[in-house]
Amino acid sequence: MHVRSSCSTSIITLVCLVTSGDRIRAEEPVNNPKQTSIVLRISKDFIGQDRLPTIEKNSPIDLCLFGSHVTGTAHTVGQTSFTLEPSETDAVFTARFKGTTDSKQVATHRPVVVRGSGKTDFDVWRAIRFDGVHFVAEPVTIDGRTSSTIESVETPPRLIGRVVRRVALQRIDQTKSQGDAITLRDVKAQVLSGFASETDRLVKQLNRLVPYEKMIAVFAPKANDWTAHLRTTEQYLIISPGPKDAAVASLPEEAQQMQAPLELWIRGESDSEWARQLIKNWSKADHTLDQFREGLTGKKQKTKGVTFTAVGDWWVVKVGDDVFDQWFDKIEGKPK
Repeated sequence: MHVRSSCSTSIITLVCLVTSGDRIRAEEPVNNPKQTSIVLRISKDFIGQDRLPTIEKNSPIDLCLFGSHVTGTAHTVGQTSFTLEPSETDAVFTARFKGTTDSKQVATHRPVVVRGSGKTDFDVWRAIRFDGVHFVAEPVTIDGRTSSTIESVETPPRLIGRVVRRVALQRIDQTKSQGDAITLRDVKAQVLSGFASETDRLVKQLNRLVPYEKMIAVFAPKANDWTAHLRTTEQYLIISPGPKDAAVASLPEEAQQMQAPLELWIRGESDSEWARQLIKNWSKADHTLDQFREGLTGKKQKTKGVTFTAVGDWWVVKVGDDVFDQWFDKIEGKPK
């Protein structure tokens, strides 16, 4: 789970170029004062971009437990997922990591050697929401359960061995539930720490990708009553800045077919000075991304994954999958 910082910088360049240059007066793109005129759609695919669906890791075990030296290996496999719950008032999604840690251990307390195995199932999740200015993460929640099996108990031969074995089995029976609780605690702590770190990084990157305050400063430099109107669908987070009493604008039917990872919709007449300025700034962004792609591939070629489209009285900037594939694959490579 890791979003590349180089990608973040490039997206910011795109958004700032499209929304900067000569300052745009708020009243120019507004056709209906009762509806917003700017809609940013962030897709579920965009949020989960470059997140490996399956994470697999081996970890050594080396600790002292109940006077025994315990060694072995823990094998963790988990699935990452992102869920968007529809809401008319919130822009929120849930990041989740669910999986299992299987372990093999050898506990040595001379003259006894105990071999066993364990299994811990865990489910960790965290809600991440846009609070009107920034993306913020709620506390992490984790659930789990552990079970273990004793596979063999090795003791010395003859009478002394039988006595030692009986004492060892009694001791194992007395401490097994406590040992399982310690295992569960350690696995949960390790998973929670890693998951919290990765989701903190995700929040940081999202805030770099969505320069909301800069966008407001450009579109409404003198508007103090603007706020972020928020929605969530099964596929999109929707952030729509506008006057406090405005409703989120309904996008044209064509929006259902676009499905780009990131879309910035802006309403305005095609023959207005505002639109001409936007086209001018788009040309700068288009040229910038051409240069960026040339740096990735070593070849001159037009950007295909970023498009600027007029849909009725809306202008749409879309960032497509092929551009993201190049950014994530070639800047630093996929995470191992």
